[in-house]
Amino acid sequence: MVARLLLILGIISLFPVMSFAQDKPDTISGAVIDRTLYDARYNAHKCYTDNVPVSQRGQGENARITIRIDYDGMVTSAIFEDTTVQEKAARDCLLGLAKRLRFQGKAKGFTTVTIWFGLSTELGETVVRAMDPPKKKITSKDIVATAQKRMSEFMGCYNKHGNDQAGVVKLTIIVGATGSVTEARIDQNTFPNTTVSSCIQNIARTLKFDAPGDDAPVIAKIPFKFSTQ
Repeated sequence: MVARLLLILGIISLFPVMSFAQDKPDTISGAVIDRTLYDARYNAHKCYTDNVPVSQRGQGENARITIRIDYDGMVTSAIFEDTTVQEKAARDCLLGLAKRLRFQGKAKGFTTVTIWFGLSTELGETVVRAMDPPKKKITSKDIVATAQKRMSEFMGCYNKHGNDQAGVVKLTIIVGATGSVTEARIDQNTFPNTTVSSCIQNIARTLKFDAPGDDAPVIAKIPFKFSTQ
């Protein structure tokens, strides 16, 4: 009886600690990054207007700086990618500003962000924002690899409709600009009916990929060979 009571008390005492434990995100959130960069506009504007003589100011000058943020929201590195600003003092000021940024929140790992500074003599026209990361280009190999992850489902088509007969189904998948399958076409089907191939075709239509954008369409041909052995 005493042992049971102690066990219950132990569970009660640990429960609040466990219930309030929160997992950290993998990286600093996009909302935190956007808010921090928005608040940096004034200092970015001063870097430009305080260090670039009026006679040397251009129209629509800009700069790109890539920063690395650690799990505590501190910037550990800042590197210039490119800039139209010629005045060294202004460039150094922008780089120093990037290094001093502090992001609220904690994460499991590092976050890499490329900052775009759109500079102007008017504060209201100065823009500081995170650039969209480059889209991952997909290839026909990526399409095949994604299909392989669903192989158990494709095999289910044969197990359900193959009637223990050997056969081949050749499939062509076409991925559009948004990453969705725009066409899943059966090029060859050696089964006596279309139940296996139609099942494979329907699964292929549900596959999702990174958006290839201007690289679309991306095409892959996938042969399925089913054996009774």
